[in-house]
Amino acid sequence: MKTMMMMLVVIMEAQAKSLTDTIIVKDRALQLEAINLTVSINNMCECKMVCFTNTKCHFATAIVSAEERVCHMSYHEDVYHELGNATGQITFYWATYIKEGRRYYLMYTRGIGWDFATDRCVAEGGQLAVAEDEAKMKELQAVLARHGETPAWIGLKFMSASNGSMTGPFWHYRTGFKLKSTHSSISNEGVCFDLSNTNQMWTTKNLNCETLLSYICQRDF
Repeated sequence: MKTMMMMLVVIMEAQAKSLTDTIIVKDRALQLEAINLTVSINNMCECKMVCFTNTKCHFATAIVSAEERVCHMSYHEDVYHELGNATGQITFYWATYIKEGRRYYLMYTRGIGWDFATDRCVAEGGQLAVAEDEAKMKELQAVLARHGETPAWIGLKFMSASNGSMTGPFWHYRTGFKLKSTHSSISNEGVCFDLSNTNQMWTTKNLNCETLLSYICQRDF
């Protein structure tokens, strides 16, 4: 009988866990080195509740098969990007988005590369934050202000091609217009953009996409 594993990841942003903020990611699994405690369970839902009621638990993996019924828990705050690939397994985690203006945002302060940040935001049903109009720009500024205006990845990337090309949703941080392919000299690997407040001026700057930065996910729900 094929083992089915369910993982519950709790992402905390100064708020209590909420069962209504569950995200589902397929084919991902908790790595062995991140496990702090293992308990016996009867079903997958029981593992979810064990982690939910344990204030130390941030991640929980339920394995329910003919061979075993266990719940692995992790006390690490955020090992999302260390989750291993696991075909047929399902990852659940809680991600609490906060409404700012008309949209919902969650800023992750752990520094990672642009592509990893994009993958996570998409897995949560959203995208790296974009601000193609003035209202969205004000929302993003407010999100960054809550976190000390730390530079953060946004949904803007330029990839070189024969004539230059953009990938993602893209926008110009001052006018709201889409960036043109002649905006910058781009390497074959492409460059990615952050948003930051420097000397009281909001700007973007192009960086190597593997630079480790905070990032902002955006959802419309």
